[in-house]
Amino acid sequence: MILGNTIDVRLDLTLQHVGIYINMIHYFRGILYMPKHLLINAVDFVRKLPKSLTVVGSVSRREPTIGDIDMVTTQDLEKIEKMIERKKDLLIRRKIKKGSLHRQYSIRYGNKTYKLDIWKTTPSRRLFALIAYGLKKGENIGLRKRAKELGYLLSSTGLTKKGRRVKIRTFEELLERLDIKKRENLSKTMRRILSKAKVSY
Repeated sequence: MILGNTIDVRLDLTLQHVGIYINMIHYFRGILYMPKHLLINAVDFVRKLPKSLTVVGSVSRREPTIGDIDMVTTQDLEKIEKMIERKKDLLIRRKIKKGSLHRQYSIRYGNKTYKLDIWKTTPSRRLFALIAYGLKKGENIGLRKRAKELGYLLSSTGLTKKGRRVKIRTFEELLERLDIKKRENLSKTMRRILSKAKVSY
C-alpha cells in the first residue's frame, strides 16, 4: 500500500515537471518566434541601412526566428554610424557596444526597436566573416570541425594551417579544400552573397 502511494506521488511529480517543461517551451517559442509580417518588417528595416552593409544571420536566411540583426562591412564603423544617424526614419536609441571591429545598437524604426550588430572586416577576410556570421550555427560547427580534422583552423578571419594563412578566394574553393563534395544547404540569399564574395590578396 505504501509502495503504491509512493509510485502515485512520484508519477504526479513527474507529470508536474513535464507540464512545467512544456509551458517553458511554449513561453520561449513565443519570445523567439517571429511571425511572417514581422520578418517582412525586419527586411524592410535592413533596406533602410547603408548599402555598404551586408546582411547576414537569420534575416539573410529569411528565417521566422530572429534575434539580433547581423551585418558585415569593410567600411569604417564610425562612418557607418554617422550614415545611420543621418537617416530620418532611423533612431539610434542606445549604443550598446562601440568598438573598432564590432558595434551594437538599439535602433527604432517605425513602431519597433531592433538590435543591430555590425562586424568590421577587410576585403581579404570578408568571405570568412560572411561564413562565420551568415551560416547557421550547425553549419559553422560542421565546417570548423571538418577543417580541424584535416589540420586546418577555420575562423571569421580566414583559413590557416600550422599558423600559415591558406589562400582561399571563393566559398567553392573552401569546400573543395575541405573535401566537402555536397554543398551546404544554404538559403538563396546566402548562396548569392557567398557566390559573389571573392577574396582579394
